[in-house]
Amino acid sequence: MTSLTLRPRPGDPLGIVGQLDAADERTRSIACGLTDEQGTWRPRATGTSVSCSLMRYLSWLRYTVPLLRGAVHGVRSGWRARLGEVRSGFWWSLVPHLAEHSPILPLGEAGAREECARRPVRSILGEILLLHGEVRRLAREGEVRDLRTVSVRLPTRPSIRMPIDVALALVPAMARRYLRRAERVRLDGRFPLR
Repeated sequence: MTSLTLRPRPGDPLGIVGQLDAADERTRSIACGLTDEQGTWRPRATGTSVSCSLMRYLSWLRYTVPLLRGAVHGVRSGWRARLGEVRSGFWWSLVPHLAEHSPILPLGEAGAREECARRPVRSILGEILLLHGEVRRLAREGEVRDLRTVSVRLPTRPSIRMPIDVALALVPAMARRYLRRAERVRLDGRFPLR
């Protein structure tokens, strides 16, 4: 039987919080109990490891969360937010979906590989959970503000400015993207058992 997964629409802070809760649970299930050797194991010499996938996501979060924090705190409470009408247009709702399913290119992966080799998986996991908590708090604050009124630059494409509600919905989409990559490594048949 096929399962139907509902994704948060931009402007739906509670949906974003729920998706981040699911991402936290998935991150814990992937990373908990891994030794450092298992975390850095790669199926191929040029492939990625669980630790590197999580590190790439963490580096994306480190760049994105301060942008979101500054943008959400810069928005005033609006009359549309009090009425519950804070969603961006239809075309913007496609951005998180496209980001989740676009291929991951190995550009700039050298820095992440060096750092993931030095840091234990549990340390990376702890920082991801901490930043997810910050995004949850920002999404709850955004419930009472009109997030369409201010835009923020995309982390990977500074030429594109998107509404803050879309940028908040991008965080769970990117979490699914990188966690799916880490899960593939963990489920590989050659993955070391201890």
